[in-house]
Amino acid sequence: EANWGYVGYISELVTAGYDARTGFVLRQNYVRISPAATLDWRPSWRPAPVRRFQPGFTLEHFVDPQTGAVQEGAISIRPFTVQFHNGGMVQYVAQPNWQRLRSVFTPVPGVTIAPGDYDYLRQSLVVQSDPSARFTARVEGTVGGYFDGTLHTWHVIAQATPEPRFAVNADYTWNRLSRVGTTAATLDTHLLGLETRVAANPRLQAVSFVQWNTAARQLSVNARLAWEYRPLAFFTLVYNDRRPVDGRGVVLPAPVTSRQLLAKITWLLQL
Repeated sequence: EANWGYVGYISELVTAGYDARTGFVLRQNYVRISPAATLDWRPSWRPAPVRRFQPGFTLEHFVDPQTGAVQEGAISIRPFTVQFHNGGMVQYVAQPNWQRLRSVFTPVPGVTIAPGDYDYLRQSLVVQSDPSARFTARVEGTVGGYFDGTLHTWHVIAQATPEPRFAVNADYTWNRLSRVGTTAATLDTHLLGLETRVAANPRLQAVSFVQWNTAARQLSVNARLAWEYRPLAFFTLVYNDRRPVDGRGVVLPAPVTSRQLLAKITWLLQL
């Protein structure tokens, strides 16, 4: 890693019998091969708002450690990444994928992908505004193949911090699967999260989070009031609410409605 950019290589081996008692691994029985390179290019002719250009790539390739057979992989090719002085960014990514399924895969309840070899291309465009501003947004659109069908995804994050004691954050993801799986399923999934933080002072804060998830057919609400009534001693009040929503085509039993109100008080005694 230097002023001109980054070049690196990561290799990882996890055998079939590995037991991660002191950590966490996504799965077992693989060799990971991952080279990457990014150029930090700051030509003299760049426009005044632009800080640098960062073209690059990252390869993630997985093989069977016994046979050397390919399991899956993808290469993220970033020919166009522009970072601005205010922290904003514009980026285009092309990502060829190769999947070698050896068992049935269910990405969403009701959608089943049969074992086989799948090769497809996905493309993304990311736009990020100044993350330090009072109002900031990030928009990411991804289109292209997905196993034997297509998947279009939009991800939008918007945050407002009009003053230090109040902040609201909205995070929305929309997925449209088209002609995917053994039944050539077509459906939409929605994931919307809304978080609000209010602080009367550093010792009294209220946080709420609402999430609408059609893939899980669930609307969940979590609200927490925390009061530090003396140093390192807290009174906390928590409310949880979970109820079913329309799955918009997702085949999954609806969750049972539940509500909870929890209170907790801690008192610190120093001897």
